[in-house]
Amino acid sequence: MKKQNKGITLVALVITIIILLILAGISISALTGSGLFQKAGEAKNSYEEAERRENSILGEYENYINNVANETAELFVGINKNETNPEGAMPSENVTIIEADSTKGIVIKDKNEREWVWVEVPKTIFTTADALGEEKTEEQLNAAIKADLITYAGVYRKGDASQNHNWTDEWYSGCGVADAATYNEMYNKMINSVYNNGGFWIQRYEDGTVNITCSNAQIKASGYAPDEEKTSSLLFGIQWDLVCRYLDGKEGLTTAMINSNSSSWGRYSDTANNTPSAGLERNKKMNIYDFAGNLYEWTLEHATDYSSCPCSIRGGSCGSTGSNYPASRRGNDVTGDANTNISFRATFY
Repeated sequence: MKKQNKGITLVALVITIIILLILAGISISALTGSGLFQKAGEAKNSYEEAERRENSILGEYENYINNVANETAELFVGINKNETNPEGAMPSENVTIIEADSTKGIVIKDKNEREWVWVEVPKTIFTTADALGEEKTEEQLNAAIKADLITYAGVYRKGDASQNHNWTDEWYSGCGVADAATYNEMYNKMINSVYNNGGFWIQRYEDGTVNITCSNAQIKASGYAPDEEKTSSLLFGIQWDLVCRYLDGKEGLTTAMINSNSSSWGRYSDTANNTPSAGLERNKKMNIYDFAGNLYEWTLEHATDYSSCPCSIRGGSCGSTGSNYPASRRGNDVTGDANTNISFRATFY
């Protein structure tokens, strides 16, 4: 009779378990000896570090994309950057946009709470400067920019038809600038900023300081720069003319209302209320207040026909009429004059 197989015996099971334990011990020993567990841990750490680096890089790219988006976002409306770029001439920090619409007059406020208005000078006017070749010198470029600006603002250069005198943007003793070299450096920086950015910033209001000489007005205005990269000063003569050119055709203004009689929009002796008072809506055009009348304003131009009165004042005052002193008109004064009818406004570039 055949012997029946009733399964694995207890002895065989014990032997099998012993053999498996021996093999497991050998395997664990072999794995431990080879450093495989250590390598697996290192691999895990490397993976986690790579994941952290990847997340960091993705975060940097996200920030970069957001920054690019913010930089290319339009801060102002109604402008053509091929013509004008107020952003390019803005202060570098802590700027508040008060009015973004160029059709109303762009206004910003700097960290010192001063308000500035953008005066557009279209880049397309610089035909002489743009025609210069790559071999142009700095002096040639500056001369060409100046010539283009004078041509563009030409109708306002004499102030009005009755003024057959000579005013120039040049240094003279008593203007508040140390010497001719400093004056020319400031002037060239200003016109190059206009050329590159298609405009410039001026104070929204007259400063309000009266009983101040031209020299002291310039010293005070030179401290109004909104950041370390900018220079501030009184307006140069050509800048005043360019403001006149900018305002022409805006908000109902005509050349005659700027050049011949500004009573309809300025504060003069022949208007209803001729007491100096800044900030009235009636006397605002394109967000610039009191450019016509209210107070005379010192400028950095030399009244060369008047050796005893070389300082220039612009814009008329409440003590003059709008026909005798329209917005564009130049006047002259002595260097030491300081009275209640003369103030200033600054520009930066």
